Formats: sequence, C-alpha cells, structure tokens
Amino acid sequence: MPDKKLEFDLEGIDYDKLNTEADFKKEAKRLLPAAMNMAGSKVAEAFWKTTHKSLGLTNSQKKDFIKEAEIEFAKSPKECVRVEKMLIAKLKEGKRKHRSKE
Repeated sequence: MPDKKLEFDLEGIDYDKLNTEADFKKEAKRLLPAAMNMAGSKVAEAFWKTTHKSLGLTNSQKKDFIKEAEIEFAKSPKECVRVEKMLIAKLKEGKRKHRSKE
C-alpha cells in the first residue's frame, strides 16, 4: 500500500484543460504508469529497509529486489485504483492552486 504522502511529478500539466471528472480521470490514467513505478519503488524501498536482513538478502540483491517489487506492485489492480485516486486528488489540488494564482 503506497504512502498517502507520495509526491507525483505534475509539472507540465495544463490545468486549464481539466474541467470535468472525466478530464481528471483521463489525465490520471496518462500519468498512472510512471506513478505506479514510483509508488512501487517507494514501497519496495521501505520493505527492503525493514526486512532484507531477516530474509537473508544482501545489499548486492537490492536493485533486483526493488525492480521485481515495482513490477509486482504495478500488477495489483487494487493498488492501481488506489494510486489513480491519489493522482486525481493531487490534480484537483493542483487545479485549485492554479486558479488561486490567476
């Protein structure tokens, strides 16, 4: 489960084009692959820190462990939905901030 405080790269978003719920969902879908990789990596890093010694894994295995965990995380429909919802919330927050700057 990803941390609710994950920061997503939302630079270059054209907030003027995000007006309907469908617009936000479409943009979140576009951003989802990169967000899933990032979230999977963060989850794997946290898991690695707390369990690699008890699993008998060495630091030389870390890169492969993280990559495999990213792949497995991205396969989870539940996590995809969760990260997509987080993206939509962040996009809406960005839209509000964008409006207040105008």
